[in-house]
Amino acid sequence: MNRQPFAILVLLFSLLSISCAGSVWVSSIEDLPLAMQDNKLIVVSPKLLDETLNRLKDKTVVVEFATSWCSICKEIKRPLRKLAAKGQGSFYILQVDVTHEFEPLIKHKMNWAYPGFLIVSPELKEPIRIYGGNKLDALQGWLLAGKERPTVSPMIFGDGKGDLPAKAVLVAGSSEVANFAQEVAFVRGLLVEKGIKAEETSCFYANPDPISYQGDRKQFDELKNFLSDCRPATREEILRTIQKSLSANPETFVLYASSHGQAPQEAPKLEKDEQDCLSRAPALVLDSGRSECDKMNDLTPESIASIIPEGNTSRKVFIFQGCFTGGFISNTDDPKSDPSALAKLPHMTILTASRSDRSSFGCDAGTLTTIYGGAFTHVLLEEKAPLASIPWLDLHKDIANIVDRAEQKIRLRPSSEPQFFQTP
Repeated sequence: MNRQPFAILVLLFSLLSISCAGSVWVSSIEDLPLAMQDNKLIVVSPKLLDETLNRLKDKTVVVEFATSWCSICKEIKRPLRKLAAKGQGSFYILQVDVTHEFEPLIKHKMNWAYPGFLIVSPELKEPIRIYGGNKLDALQGWLLAGKERPTVSPMIFGDGKGDLPAKAVLVAGSSEVANFAQEVAFVRGLLVEKGIKAEETSCFYANPDPISYQGDRKQFDELKNFLSDCRPATREEILRTIQKSLSANPETFVLYASSHGQAPQEAPKLEKDEQDCLSRAPALVLDSGRSECDKMNDLTPESIASIIPEGNTSRKVFIFQGCFTGGFISNTDDPKSDPSALAKLPHMTILTASRSDRSSFGCDAGTLTTIYGGAFTHVLLEEKAPLASIPWLDLHKDIANIVDRAEQKIRLRPSSEPQFFQTP
């Protein structure tokens, strides 16, 4: 019997099992040197990720965290493979599937948003974390810039008014795109027109990483002067400022917070010595000052409610722009029977960009604001009443109508359905 054709088939099958259309599967660390020569997307298992990164510690490496159900991950597979082919030894792209294994996300301080990209390089003081397929162009531009690529952001924080009570606290929580910070600048200007002095506002933003800065460079540069007295958007400082401001019991107090939102996460399976650092509550992401335990950094209904002084009589108007922010009112359709910690407090008015189980839209590089943020600033600009007399329910209805029309126009479904809640 001639075994040669059979042997050839076995060889072909073996090659196909480890390499396919621009990607190569590394089943053991011994396969890595050969995979590096192929200039392909390198697919590794969650268990092999850390060892692979250690072997590549003197290289620029991008890790894509993907899941089997992530449609965007599938859409960017081809452009990601093309980008990997351009590396030619100057950078490498790894892909790891975390559908069933969450430990890499926790260990590398990644948000539960897909696709997520972790960028490590000897050129960087610390890793960069970015999210979404819309970041691919900025990532490619940064990688292909070679020695010309920026390694730090030129945005500068100011001292702010940290020791003064504020009548408005404005937060741009995520550094990935400029539109969160743009909304802070817009809302601040509009509140000044409504009678709040500029020095009675406290603003916070997350300094963009070099890749995000490059992706929205023009808009970030235009915002430098508007944000020059803002401080880093860390939870500790934001909550301290809110608490101090409400202790002065102003007639009306406004919190506007815009960022990526996260839905409550189910508890992952952890090793005995690992800490559960995923929030059981809805959260607005704060990129600044992230630590080993991310749920200790992000804004949640509980964290804000816990610092509001007992007996405070200020009319508190809290606006949350981000995915799943309806959870700041309730995680169900009935906030009266299942209110959040914030919705239980008196004198509260809460507006959110979405239902607790829905995404909001528009947090992309190159857009001036998010869809909700743009609608909010437009309606607030048209509102003639002073701050203390604004009919917030009517304002919400106008905002929701604008958002719905905008989402229908570009066929974004399911719709975000902005929410409103008020307590006496």
